[in-house]
Parts: sequence; structure tokens; C-alpha cells
Amino acid sequence: MFTLLPASYYYAQTTVYAYVKGQDGKPVERAEVDLEQSVDDVTADKIGYFQFVDLKPGHYLITVTKPNFESKVLEFDVTADEKRKDLGVIVLNNSLWNRRRSCCD
Repeated sequence: MFTLLPASYYYAQTTVYAYVKGQDGKPVERAEVDLEQSVDDVTADKIGYFQFVDLKPGHYLITVTKPNFESKVLEFDVTADEKRKDLGVIVLNNSLWNRRRSCCD
């Protein structure tokens, strides 16, 4: 009976999540999060939260973008024994603030 289960059932599937915030500590709403190994990209909600569900074990790369902010690229691994993986807080630097600051220092 167990041999009839699909092969994907035997692989652990993990939910990966994080929060996107600006350098001021405020949530970055509607930041785009691109998972390189997937066509299912996501958008951070109004508190900066996003998640990817059902990731299989492996090495992943995400790119977080938002207009007026510098993009951030993150690499992480998912192992077979993880059900949930917290990437913590991803801080995006405001590109306009950095340009103004560097011109006037």
C-alpha cells in the first residue's frame, strides 16, 4: 500500500518565511520577492511578511525588490527535516536616502 504513494509524498516540504523592513525598521509593503527556482513569485503584505510554501530540500536564491530601495539577494538551504524556515528580517536600504546622504556628507 505504501508503494502506491507518490514519490513527492516522501520528500519533506517546507514553508519559508520572512519580513521585509526598511532601514528605519518600518515594514516595506508590497516588496516583490522572486524565488529563482520557481515561477511562483510573491509580494510582501502590509506588514512586510511573505512566505513560500511546499519548498523541497535544496539550495535557493531569492531577490527582494521595491522601487526606491536597493535590491537584496539572499541564499539559503532547506533541509529534509525542516517544516518551517524563518529567514528573519530582510532589511532594504532606501536608495534615495543613500544618494542624498552621500552627496551631502
